[in-house]
Amino acid sequence: MSFISDDDSLSSFNIDLGYSLSSTFSLAALLIMRCKKKQLTTLLHSLQETPFCLGSWKMNAGSFIIAAAGPVYASISMIFFNTSDKQKLGAFYTYGQEVENSILRNVITLLKTIPMNFLFHTFANLLTLLYCDLCCHCCVLLRNLTKEITECSPEAFTYPKQIALLKKRKRIMGYLEDMQNYFSSITFLICVANFVICFSSLASYLWNSATISNVFAKVDVFYTTFNCLIVLSAIFLVAGQVPVEAENFVDAFRKKLECRLFHESSPEVNVPIQEWLFVKPDFVLSGCKMINYKRSSILTAFGTILTYGLLIVNMEVRKKTS
Repeated sequence: MSFISDDDSLSSFNIDLGYSLSSTFSLAALLIMRCKKKQLTTLLHSLQETPFCLGSWKMNAGSFIIAAAGPVYASISMIFFNTSDKQKLGAFYTYGQEVENSILRNVITLLKTIPMNFLFHTFANLLTLLYCDLCCHCCVLLRNLTKEITECSPEAFTYPKQIALLKKRKRIMGYLEDMQNYFSSITFLICVANFVICFSSLASYLWNSATISNVFAKVDVFYTTFNCLIVLSAIFLVAGQVPVEAENFVDAFRKKLECRLFHESSPEVNVPIQEWLFVKPDFVLSGCKMINYKRSSILTAFGTILTYGLLIVNMEVRKKTS
């Protein structure tokens, strides 16, 4: 990304700073994950008691695509390195030193590109995939529980049946609380890392869109921005589905309870359940309690990225013209 512009060292510095900060955040997430590995093991063991979908073909296919994206990107970088302006690319891969030996150039390119992509893109994407898979699993459990309430007749929706359903819901909410305790800081760092690199990438591209001459720089901007938007969308969409499913459960429980009340002579027995279930607020996953993962926040996040990207471009335009 340092060769995104042919004549603007400030833009090059901004994008390199963005990559450095994003890699730092990803490294911090890796360290936190290592420190909390026992919590993750406990969570996965507890979820094995349910029909767990971690080993499904979709999960395996997603992991393969994410793992293969890094080497493919490095190979494209290497090909472009050998067919383009070596002096310009040397400023990034070889710290300004032009390397004539093609084999050495390829080795340097791979040694720099693969670790960089693994630390930021591959590692962060695999963590996001795991987090989304766990969220999807809990959503499926809540959806099945809601379906069980819907298919239950009002006559069969007795007090013991209600207590059994609430116990199942409590177990699922326990899984979600464990996920929140483990992934809260990790997903927060991943979101911040993607925000930072997306800001830097879009701002640099908008600032240098008229002067970018090589094709790989445009491909690199598209790949980085697309990857960041996909990760952010996945976190907000999938994790934002959890409160939706929890609300659907409460609505189905309330409707079935209303139908049940018409078949009971003493509806007071269900009053404690109504007070406990309906007054309790919905559970929302978050990142360090600073970013609430709701579907309604997606447009806000994308609007923030675009707004601040244009603001940065406007500030740099004013500095350059003055």
